[in-house]
Amino acid sequence: MVVPLMLDLMEFRRMMCNISVPIRLLVLVQNGREAMLSLCLQELERVYGWSGRLVVSRHPENIGYSAAVNIGSRLALSLPREEVPLVFVTNSDVVFSPDLLPNLLRDVHEMTRHDAARVDELSAEVANEPSEYSPVLRRGLRVLRS
Repeated sequence: MVVPLMLDLMEFRRMMCNISVPIRLLVLVQNGREAMLSLCLQELERVYGWSGRLVVSRHPENIGYSAAVNIGSRLALSLPREEVPLVFVTNSDVVFSPDLLPNLLRDVHEMTRHDAARVDELSAEVANEPSEYSPVLRRGLRVLRS
């Protein structure tokens, strides 16, 4: 789960208390400085940091919601699929209905349970594609960029 955090500690606490499913990885991206939120995140790291299931990325200035989502997603997607089978992004002010997350996880698991082999095929294909870092082998040869 990726959660960009702005400045409201109480909203973040409410959202965390509202999660009704186990979370394998929680990536919190702090946007800006807010003393109480910073203290709360330090305490969370002290208590849960050893597990490897909590990552806090701090940014003293507000980098914006999209940048925070990108940072959190990049961190989550850098791990093996077995550790992070899906990435869920939410705001810190969201209140989930009691059965939303359990139903969502059940449905996503059911819809994607046969996709691992195809994802592996696509990953191998992308790994072999030319990119902006590939050397141009012949003059005048245009390289498609992915």
